[in-house]
Amino acid sequence: MLREAVRRRIQDLGGERVGGPRGPRTGEHGQSDPLADHRHVPFAEDRPGRLFETREIRRVTGIHPQAGLTTGDADEAAMKRTLASRAAETYVRGSAEKIGTASRYEVLPLDAVTAVITDVAPEDAIVGDLERAGAALRRAG
Repeated sequence: MLREAVRRRIQDLGGERVGGPRGPRTGEHGQSDPLADHRHVPFAEDRPGRLFETREIRRVTGIHPQAGLTTGDADEAAMKRTLASRAAETYVRGSAEKIGTASRYEVLPLDAVTAVITDVAPEDAIVGDLERAGAALRRAG
């Protein structure tokens, strides 16, 4: 399952196929190793280094004044951090249900992005909390 997720992510980034199906290998403690074929790892780690975007628009699962921009997957958080670091401008889309919530893994602090694009009403109390935490908010629409 993890191998397939990594393969799909690499295809999203580079449009190229990597490796082929292989059976699971047994690890040190008799556990199946989902990354037994490590041929995709150097490519996956190198690919974001070759991407330079003028403008990056990211989606996250949580936008919180203290926790910052968050997501529920550690690998996804790391990839988003890497891609955002390569972009001249990074915008984050966050609908009202994501504003004020936090997921497990931090992607970026609020002041590390150009702006958060949201549909939250400007008079909502959370808007002031986000702005005090360093977020530049832009109204969607």
